[in-house]
Amino acid sequence: MAVGMKKVEHKLSGTLSEYLSDTATTVDVNNPPTEYPTYLVIEPDTSNEEIVKVTNVSGNTLTIVRAQGGTSAKEHQNGSAYEQRWVHLFPNENIDTFDVEHDKDDGTHDDTKVAMLAGTQEFTGDKTFSGAVKVDTISEKTTDAGVTTDGVLHKDNETILNNNKAFKAKDSGGTARNIAKVNASNVLEIGDSNLSGAEFKVMPPIVLADDTYDWIGANTNTTTTWQSVDITSEPSITVPNGQTYKVLVIGTFSAEMDAGKGAVGIARSNDNFSSETIGDSLALVMSTSPRAVTISEVYELSAGTWKFRPAFKLIDAGNTITMQYAVALAVFGVRSA
Repeated sequence: MAVGMKKVEHKLSGTLSEYLSDTATTVDVNNPPTEYPTYLVIEPDTSNEEIVKVTNVSGNTLTIVRAQGGTSAKEHQNGSAYEQRWVHLFPNENIDTFDVEHDKDDGTHDDTKVAMLAGTQEFTGDKTFSGAVKVDTISEKTTDAGVTTDGVLHKDNETILNNNKAFKAKDSGGTARNIAKVNASNVLEIGDSNLSGAEFKVMPPIVLADDTYDWIGANTNTTTTWQSVDITSEPSITVPNGQTYKVLVIGTFSAEMDAGKGAVGIARSNDNFSSETIGDSLALVMSTSPRAVTISEVYELSAGTWKFRPAFKLIDAGNTITMQYAVALAVFGVRSA
């Protein structure tokens, strides 16, 4: 396929300035053409005639393609004549070039074949680009119509719906993962999860939920079974139906042993302590004089009203543990799980 339209210089002719073998692809001449690619006929109208195509000119040196237009490559002596002629190859290549961008029948520009890219251009029909298309801005052609990219409509002030396309990102292993999409049923999916009917909850602020400061006198336990202490104002949290809260409970207590070891913990209950559960965080008591101990515990609570109390027990049977008073018992940082 030719690159550009061909020109013929009026009556260009000359002679070879050196011997040209039948395999050489460069030759010096005394009158090189100024327009190329072009065709020269060496030793025209003789039995040694050969048509060559000039593809480059450097000074008086021509770069040529041999044996064009059905002729054969031959030897040509220094001083052999040549002429530039309008051979049949010229119109064929010019027609090929013209047909790249124009209708071959009426000559009108055909923008379904190629579009001129200088200035503002409008593309019609499908276009395939073999390389990367780099732009700074893609704008909609029709006001409020938006821009569609691979089936996804991007439009001002409107959500992306009805496209069943996913936004993806690669994980640490290089695998593409769905971030979010609206599926064919107009249901939002996050990752691989269908969120139809899901309820999005706002996390409440971190606040002090409830607290108590209570002197409870001297309570004793002589068993290895947990015993909670009924205090005047138990801190409580009410969790709404269908929700889960996480809470941080902190207790500071004073306890002592007559001998051996005991433990202090925090009891929780959602049935006014008809039953109770002791947390995993415990404080060991070994002192025979009052000793302050502090315990903190994080609980995940389901729906209901939860109350909290100090609790204590023996570790070494046959002794007595005494809880003298609760300095503080508080619930902090209620938030939706």
